Amino acid sequence: MTDEVEDIALFHPSPWRIDGEVRIGSVRLPPEVVTETLVYRYEEGPIIRRSATVQVDLRDWSRVPAWDQRAEVVLSRSGDRVFTGMVERAEFLSEDRMLLTLHDSTRYWEHVRLGTAVAIGLTTRELMQILLRFLGRESDQIVGLDVERRQRPFVFAVPIDNALWTLPEPAPRLYRIGDLFIVAHDDSQFLGLNDILAPDGQRFADAYPVWKNDTPRIVGAVVAEGFFEARIAALRRARVALDIVSAGIRLTQSKIEDDHSAAFPGWDFGFWRARPRLSEWMYLRDEACKTPKVLVMQPHFDPLGAPFDLAEAERLNVTTALLGPVAAVGGLRPKDLTPLPQAVRELLETCERVVHWLSIARAETVPRDELLACWFALETLVGTESYPNLFSEPNNTPIIGAIQQFLQDLEIPVDATLTKDFLSNKLLRGDPIFLDRVRIFAQRNGVGLRADEERLLRSINRRRGGFVHGAARAEPTAVELAELEHIVEKLFFAKLSRLGPEADAPLFPGLDPR
Repeated sequence: MTDEVEDIALFHPSPWRIDGEVRIGSVRLPPEVVTETLVYRYEEGPIIRRSATVQVDLRDWSRVPAWDQRAEVVLSRSGDRVFTGMVERAEFLSEDRMLLTLHDSTRYWEHVRLGTAVAIGLTTRELMQILLRFLGRESDQIVGLDVERRQRPFVFAVPIDNALWTLPEPAPRLYRIGDLFIVAHDDSQFLGLNDILAPDGQRFADAYPVWKNDTPRIVGAVVAEGFFEARIAALRRARVALDIVSAGIRLTQSKIEDDHSAAFPGWDFGFWRARPRLSEWMYLRDEACKTPKVLVMQPHFDPLGAPFDLAEAERLNVTTALLGPVAAVGGLRPKDLTPLPQAVRELLETCERVVHWLSIARAETVPRDELLACWFALETLVGTESYPNLFSEPNNTPIIGAIQQFLQDLEIPVDATLTKDFLSNKLLRGDPIFLDRVRIFAQRNGVGLRADEERLLRSINRRRGGFVHGAARAEPTAVELAELEHIVEKLFFAKLSRLGPEADAPLFPGLDPR
């Protein structure tokens, strides 16, 4: 990509017809489905802004890839980028043609609340690069900035949001949990909070009470490539420490209630009934720099906070079609109506749990936790159906007989912990593996899984086990999480579409549910 191409694009006649590549995030739209791409230029005060439109042919849905509507859109011509922006609107011109209306990234920033970020030793470009990472945007395009990608140590501190230190004992006041510490009062010099000023010029602790000395905070160190990765790793470490504290509080509480003899540390956790929680604030310091680089931030990044107009006819039509089957079987109905059949009621309750796990996934800030919650939603959804036993086919009968004969002849040592019954249950259980159940579920509900979606599910399935059991695994990317969420939602709505009398109807007229 060259800067000159971007400059030429600014002064090209409007509209400018582009015959080139359309990429949404990591997804490239095939040339045969893009029927027209136009770039527009207009002035808004002293600023020159640009918008664009892309028409997509939907007559053959097998050629149309799934993309994340929140991802960055790039239009390129002859390999050079000529437009970078976001999807502002998607509408159906007809049942087989969609129009994507795009705007350059200046509109994106209007919809984002940046929260509070105070930096020491960081240049404006470095701070912008960090903020872009938190917003899920590409950050390697900042002119004059070399992004440093190497593992280095970071010190972090996260306040405990609903805790106070109330013991009148002198400093130091510190608890150690492995290589993590919970401190108050005595860490102001170590972190240098008294030297940091809020944007309005106040002392930091005066402007933001969560950083006062009587607020306990979890302090430790992580190794990461940058501030963005350090914050994710620090959150994971801090949550472990907080879970240990929470368990200790409850055990101590039980001890006090039992014999009124235990001494309790001087923290006020709201009568100990409320579980302690981490603040959104975090202190991070890059320890690999000769000149200290510090970032203290309370993120309110909300890239999904753009206005959502429910009055658009296309959105209402799609929403009505998706939710219609639920209403038809009584998913939204007064309690005094005739009770639903047991099977339908259980299925709706299971679907509610799927939505519950999806909402947890969207609220998570740590990528692996988001992955696990989304995977739990998929497991819950797939569990709504039964699947054929691998040994149920008649031609498998000789195999069953051979296994049974083998177990009958097998000599088990007297001191063995395994039994023939255990081995029989393991060898003859016959359940299909989970990914096969997902494939069967999709086929039954009229939804196809593309080859890239199956590859993603296999990759995530391997990492999911590592995350659950503590093995080291690569963190999922934002693109992988968005694609996983899309797969779960696609399967979920396909299942809902078969709940009511419209069981044989498509999700919305003229369009395949894929």
